Amino acid sequence: MRCEVAPLAWRTNKVEIVADMPDEVPLVSVDEPHLEQALKNIVRNALRHTPPGGVIILVVTVEPERIAISVEDTGEGIAPEAHAHIRSLWLDQQFSIH
Repeated sequence: MRCEVAPLAWRTNKVEIVADMPDEVPLVSVDEPHLEQALKNIVRNALRHTPPGGVIILVVTVEPERIAISVEDTGEGIAPEAHAHIRSLWLDQQFSIH
């Protein structure tokens, strides 16, 4: 996914978007349109809840059997009662390394 939203995020919201990922990431078999849409939705949500001067970090971690993608931000966070629901939405999605 291209990070074309980063300059716009800075110009309109004064929020910096940073990618933290290894130099080399193995190819993975994914449903690219759905993964891209999911990441866009998560970043848009982070933009809505991150105040000006804040930071959104996309972290890619290569693990033995998978690649993990997480989004961290300096926003107010998610209410604790919503954690279990959000986790259940994503736990079934596995992307395998080729």
